[in-house]
Amino acid sequence: MVKRLSALAMVACLLLLTGCLPAPGTGISGLALAPKTEGGMTETVQSNFHLNGTAYVATLSVNGLPMEGSLARLDASTGWRFQIQGKQTEEAELAGVPLKRTWEISLDLAKTGLTVDPNGIYRGKASISLHYDMEPFDKAVFEIAKDLRGNGTDFDYTKIKGWFSHDEYAPSKLDQRWESEDFPLYIGGLGEAGASVVKTLGHTLSYLPQERNLHLSHKLFYDMPQNGETYIYTMQADESEEAALLRLYQYKGKAKKSLSAKPVEQFDLSEALNALDNTYILLAISAK
Repeated sequence: MVKRLSALAMVACLLLLTGCLPAPGTGISGLALAPKTEGGMTETVQSNFHLNGTAYVATLSVNGLPMEGSLARLDASTGWRFQIQGKQTEEAELAGVPLKRTWEISLDLAKTGLTVDPNGIYRGKASISLHYDMEPFDKAVFEIAKDLRGNGTDFDYTKIKGWFSHDEYAPSKLDQRWESEDFPLYIGGLGEAGASVVKTLGHTLSYLPQERNLHLSHKLFYDMPQNGETYIYTMQADESEEAALLRLYQYKGKAKKSLSAKPVEQFDLSEALNALDNTYILLAISAK
């Protein structure tokens, strides 16, 4: 019996020397045991270890307006998920009229696979919508046409009288949407060597399929009863020309006026209709 115990002791010593058994003061797993205070109480040891890898904070800025999101590995089997969702309103201009437009962006992309590496190609749903508040524009159209055509070009606006001068219109619309159910986005530069990355996304997002909803329909009456004249104009949108077109639609009076199919004024809408191409979009990702 004594010989057997001696043999077991020698084996234990050999295992301890080779590192197969934990050193004194350590737990069975090899992790350091929590130290004890003078009163014998055990202190709690905190750990910053993330089982699923590093989590990241993502910020998408549209012309400096931030929208918050995240990049995280949900668990060991489902890979990484990149999400951004936000809504921001900014000042804009249309045909010289100050107004506001609202961006709404949603990105929900994923990278599958059993990897702790956050870098790679993410795919999923991406949508961007842009809405213009057209009320200030609708209110300004009557004065715009009056100033441009009533300065002596067609008539003298100082002679406008009577209740018949007005603007008949349906509320204007200018909305755009870019959307894809399978949008690819490459994210790189993250990991041990770099805890953050910044990249511009305007050009990349411009490849999203685009839908437009553009509607302008104004009928403008300028009545000068003392002269026996009335000028009636229309302002409508031409999406192919990316412009708002002002035409002399009808003239009532003694003078001879040519009602040409060509517009008398044209207002460029190309910047508004291609807003995504003309917008500075910045993506910043950093470790939490």
